[in-house]
Amino acid sequence: MYAIMRTLKYAWLALLFVPGLSIAQASVAATLSNSQEPGSVLVFPYFQTGTVIEFSNLPEPKTEIHIGVRCPTGVTCPELLPVKLHADWVCPGSENPSSSFVCRESDFVLFTTINGKITLSPNGPNVPPCKHGYLVVYVVNLFDQPIKFDGLIGDAVVRGGAGGTALSAYNAIPIQAANTVPGATGSLITTGIDPHTGQATLIFDGLGNDYALVTGQLTGDVKFDNTTKPPLFNKTRLILLTLDVQSNFPNNPTFVDFVFYNADQRPTSTGTNFVCWQERDITAFNRGLTLASQGTQEGSFVSDQATKIQLQGISDGSGPATLLGLILTTEGAQPQADERLYITAPYNNSIGVPTAFSLDSAPPPPPPVSH
Repeated sequence: MYAIMRTLKYAWLALLFVPGLSIAQASVAATLSNSQEPGSVLVFPYFQTGTVIEFSNLPEPKTEIHIGVRCPTGVTCPELLPVKLHADWVCPGSENPSSSFVCRESDFVLFTTINGKITLSPNGPNVPPCKHGYLVVYVVNLFDQPIKFDGLIGDAVVRGGAGGTALSAYNAIPIQAANTVPGATGSLITTGIDPHTGQATLIFDGLGNDYALVTGQLTGDVKFDNTTKPPLFNKTRLILLTLDVQSNFPNNPTFVDFVFYNADQRPTSTGTNFVCWQERDITAFNRGLTLASQGTQEGSFVSDQATKIQLQGISDGSGPATLLGLILTTEGAQPQADERLYITAPYNNSIGVPTAFSLDSAPPPPPPVSH
């Protein structure tokens, strides 16, 4: 055991201090995140607390999150190299003035190794302060400072329905470091200061030693709600979130306009607004987004650029905002049944929107200086 712990200790030192792994080289142009490559950050757009009873008659979590770590491309990783992660549950904010538009957040740390795997749920031991929302996970060093380590992969299993038969999964959204040079692996990610709250921020602008850019527009396929015409009924929900968040502080709402098209290209314009995160049936956007009204079962949607709108009394930024999400569709033999569930990821326009995610903490302290 002592030999293993000594190996882990020196592996950490290798990651933090070996020449070539700690010297960052700035990117020439803004880097856009790539959803098909491992990242230094993972975003899980959807979690729900609680359990369901499956075929085994045993309770299973409604959301089961899996996080894996690979050695970043172009880097040689020591065997059993430890990896420390910082995770943040992010909750939706209420647009009720009495709730002050606050997006509650709670954080915790996780530990694994290269090629290791973490499985967790929002039911414990690290419980979020809300029943649903999203999760952000990023790699940190021993001093809890964010670092470039483009090796995170992940997915989430989502269960629901009577008997837990509605089962699906989705891939986490990876965000890489802006610096694409493999030799910069292990180097510090630059953090900022939120001018409104004084919180430390993760910067997503695709420049220097920050994180890569994230987009602010979505488009995808959709199945219009059918609760009236048998034999197969279905409902569709959109999960929307922004990384433009001031954790545990009031946030300006994010507004998004949509155009839905039926299979005959007939448009239906609508829109929504939310605070940090939203799960909403498409008929809540517009009551006409049904099979009966649209005349076709399948369709598509495209959004405009998401925008945060300034509200009086809230100290927060406004303007173009990042927008991520998922499409959840349930099907069953009864109008309100969810015997089956499938989740798909929307597309984007590849236009990055610089932003900062404000942490519920002060800036990380610098590492101690040895003499």
